[in-house]
Amino acid sequence: MKKRVLMGIVAMGYSKGVVALMQLVMVPVLAKTWGLTLYGQWLILASVPMFMGASDLGFGLAASNRFIAESANKQDREALTTFHSALLLISICGATLVALSYALCLLLPDSTFRVEGGLPTHDARITLALLCTYAVVALYMPLMNGVSRSVGKLAKAVSIVATGQMAEGLGVIAAALLGAGAIGAAAAMLAVRVSTISILSFTATRHAGWAHLGIGQARFQRIKDLTRPAFAAMVLPLSQAAFLQGTAFAVGLAGTPAMVPLYTTLRTLSRIGLQVMSAIAIPVMPEFAIARARGDNALASRIGGMLTMGCAAVGLGATLTLSLFGVEIIHLWTGGVVQPPYLMVLIFGIGIGLDLLWAPLSDLLLAVNRHETYSYTYLVSAFLVVGLTYVLVQRFGVVGAAAANLCLEIVMFLTVTLSLRRNFGRFEYDLHSMLDLLPGRRRKSAKPG
Repeated sequence: MKKRVLMGIVAMGYSKGVVALMQLVMVPVLAKTWGLTLYGQWLILASVPMFMGASDLGFGLAASNRFIAESANKQDREALTTFHSALLLISICGATLVALSYALCLLLPDSTFRVEGGLPTHDARITLALLCTYAVVALYMPLMNGVSRSVGKLAKAVSIVATGQMAEGLGVIAAALLGAGAIGAAAAMLAVRVSTISILSFTATRHAGWAHLGIGQARFQRIKDLTRPAFAAMVLPLSQAAFLQGTAFAVGLAGTPAMVPLYTTLRTLSRIGLQVMSAIAIPVMPEFAIARARGDNALASRIGGMLTMGCAAVGLGATLTLSLFGVEIIHLWTGGVVQPPYLMVLIFGIGIGLDLLWAPLSDLLLAVNRHETYSYTYLVSAFLVVGLTYVLVQRFGVVGAAAANLCLEIVMFLTVTLSLRRNFGRFEYDLHSMLDLLPGRRRKSAKPG
């Protein structure tokens, strides 16, 4: 387990580093090359795939959680049934989504796409169609990642996906610098994503002896069994999209398109700490799930305690760094193009501290399909915050968006904390015990509790 977790953390570090690097490079390049208005329109169009990411009804993630436990208990036939059942449903959803999205791109009125100083209407339609196709291809990613996680190959899967993300970012940057515009940028993203999912599918199914592509073992009863956790899993990306992308819509509607980069740039910077903790939380998810499935609650408690302490330490550091030096960092990063108010930076600093105390720990609930305990609260709160963002931006400008963001973080911190206590009890915070989880230290596994 120790080696798998360590390799997973290294791979996640690479992944998060790629994402952070691409965001750090893309913001100033696109803002300067396209201008804030066109860049703001691109951000709005590119937010559509985030919402569409929930359109597999959550079956990819819920099925992965289930067949990881089935594989751990040597139930390979059951794992294959779960895999094929999810693959069938995702394919049906993807085909339906392609048809609907193309119809909307053709039928929506020109006024929907028209932005003064932005893309021509025809180009905006093509760009959106390409981004919708990109989103459909991405629906298979959680399921294929799950296959890799089930056989201890998370690090390889994460590395493949991260390399693809880097290639996507470089493709967007190249399109902007070469004058290919938004259409070229969207086409580059799509081409790279198709290649990435193809490579990921091949490597995942090659390592998992029980898994092969197809739908022959799909069963209606298995689909029915997955429905409840799948629907709750669907809510999570939908909630995340509403929070991250819906608020960007609200800022643009209540203010101006030029305000959107102010908000998204600061939000990107504020979430770097979360990327760090995700690099730890995601690799321990399958280990936590396996420990719970095998009844080793003592090991699960130590994993939870170690993750909690890490969240607290990184959260405090992120809050202090952003609150004290956020304005200077953004000025240097964007060359003075993006200049958010200090009050906005301070509010974001407080919010990211709370975010780091609940978001990584919620992955433990997700790992064992207990995410229903917080997912619906997240959904309702996220959509309410979109409306609150619109109202507060109208009244207080872009600072209002930061205040709305903070409200969501407070609600979710309380919700997840209570849910963890109800489902798992108190985690173990003994330092010596948790150090036994690190490579190079030996300790006899605790008896199942």
